[in-house]
Amino acid sequence: MWPAQRVVNVPCEDRKDVYSILGRIGRLGKDGGDVPKTLEVAIAAGGTAGHINPALALAEELRDRGHHVTFYGQPNRLESTLVPDAGYDFKTIHVTGFDRTRPWTFVSAVVRMWRAERELGRLFADEGDPDVAVGFGAYVEMPLLRLCHKRTIPYVIHEQNSVAGLANRTCAHDAASVCLSQPDARSAFEGRIGDSTILMVTGNPVRRQVTQASREAGRAALGVALGRDTSTTRL
Repeated sequence: MWPAQRVVNVPCEDRKDVYSILGRIGRLGKDGGDVPKTLEVAIAAGGTAGHINPALALAEELRDRGHHVTFYGQPNRLESTLVPDAGYDFKTIHVTGFDRTRPWTFVSAVVRMWRAERELGRLFADEGDPDVAVGFGAYVEMPLLRLCHKRTIPYVIHEQNSVAGLANRTCAHDAASVCLSQPDARSAFEGRIGDSTILMVTGNPVRRQVTQASREAGRAALGVALGRDTSTTRL
């Protein structure tokens, strides 16, 4: 079982509770000092909409609160379209996963990860470090979070699934917080979090275009008249 002080249950009904995670990690401050009024937040999310959309939900709340968000992702994946379309800065990271049925691909994956980390290091040296980072899973988060740990930049992990991914499990040990959408994911982090890491059940961030959607707006966008029967029958 988890030590009691490491586990915090956050009600999932109120989406604001999800964003309190950033407020708490931000209060740590990069160097343990006062936290700036405006935070520079680095977010890594990629590969599928299941990773990207919760990250965009967090980003829109942060932006509304006056913080600046920069996304990091791969140039040939879905994030390279969804993130710029949503109006956020997007920096590219070149990484690959590895095929567990072909163990030799692990070597090339590690080499690309190391190169990506070096490239990010040069970028941070030129443009400055973020105040905090957030990883939403997938291999693309690993160079960013590894570098943040080396540069004493606090970071948060968010796991969207009940079965935790390898990237999040790998990066969990040095995270300030590991945030879960499903309580069932707790067991995946057993023995993997650090002594100061807090495990939180927060639910999954949802974008406003979903929570504030209406049937009328959806019909208008699709050109479907109000009152028209849209049901279909398949034989």
